[in-house]
Amino acid sequence: MSIEMASFLSLLVGLGAGAFGLRAFAASGRHTIITVRKDSSGWRSTTGDQTVRLKRLMPMRWHIEEETPLPRDAHIELRFDRENSPFTERRPKDDRRPRRTIGALVPTGVENASYKYEVWLVEGATETRLEDPVIVIEGKRG
Repeated sequence: MSIEMASFLSLLVGLGAGAFGLRAFAASGRHTIITVRKDSSGWRSTTGDQTVRLKRLMPMRWHIEEETPLPRDAHIELRFDRENSPFTERRPKDDRRPRRTIGALVPTGVENASYKYEVWLVEGATETRLEDPVIVIEGKRG
């Protein structure tokens, strides 16, 4: 076997192992659903898990389900009390893809505590507060 072929095969094995590890890491996180709808009194949302318990270095995913389609330029954003976010991003927002998702990772330096946050619908200059669930960080992963 030539050096080039051996290098190529080791690259493929490395990429496969990395993809498997990334998938296992993402699957170990928490997932919940935020259902968004518009009724006669305006926009509303319901988060599946009102209280989520996480550990450091754990990923969190919120999947956005639209019972009523969001306006074209709108997105869902999470805002934490006084910008006290337990995640790497201060204001995680959805990716605006057809299957809307908000993803965040708990870094290592976060304090064990309860972090209250609000779910907002942001449409240009118009912002609508939808609800206020809680994230609880408790200990290290693993």
